Amino acid sequence: MLLTRVILRFDRKGKPEGYLGQEGIGGTPFPFIMSMHVTAHDQLVVVTRLPESWEVFWYSRDGALLYHVEIDSAHLPVAAEKGVTPALVKIIPDLQSPILDLLIYSYREPADEPSRAKTDQGDNVSSRVYRLNLRTRQYESSVELPANLPRKETVGLKTTEIPAPPSDLIGVSEKGYLYLVGFADSNLYTLQILDPSGRVRARRYMVIEDSELSFRDLRLSPTGLVYGLLVDQTRAHVTWWRSDLLLKGD
Repeated sequence: MLLTRVILRFDRKGKPEGYLGQEGIGGTPFPFIMSMHVTAHDQLVVVTRLPESWEVFWYSRDGALLYHVEIDSAHLPVAAEKGVTPALVKIIPDLQSPILDLLIYSYREPADEPSRAKTDQGDNVSSRVYRLNLRTRQYESSVELPANLPRKETVGLKTTEIPAPPSDLIGVSEKGYLYLVGFADSNLYTLQILDPSGRVRARRYMVIEDSELSFRDLRLSPTGLVYGLLVDQTRAHVTWWRSDLLLKGD
């Protein structure tokens, strides 16, 4: 029941060319497929999930298996610290080289005082991106992501701060810039661009009318162009955001 999916292949005219499995053409079905990515060199990367681990399969443009790696929670590249629980939430391949970017949240146990546990929940989650080189099977570097500002909400005469969830990594450009999207308010998101050292180089708001959507998937092109597949009740369409212009001088 865990291995039920294959990837169908077609030529430019729509003629079937067989299916892709774990070992390559005609291989064993995959575990649950989280995402598929096509690199700048037309190589296919398949990110899958198992109950206790993630598996990534990297293929040549002809369907030959080039790299395969399994990552479980016991071997995450997070320093052991009392009261901290790491969680791997996303894997995105580099579009130029055989490198995986791992987005890991670290959850810290709330303070003992009930008042702090209620007000400081946003401080209990940190996020970091680790880069795993598939050639060497070694982690090369990591970048800590900035925390998002809390959202203020007024009810009557009282104003409270609601902790913002961590940002989502949508991709890394060919120059190594990290693109993050974080929830700001209803139908409003914050796009942040970080350089390889983790410094924020640009920050803008994006309007995405989530209340009207039934599906949304955001991706990043190698040149730094954010694009998304947005599906509402009647149609699906692709939207581009010219985020590549934000770093035009770099």
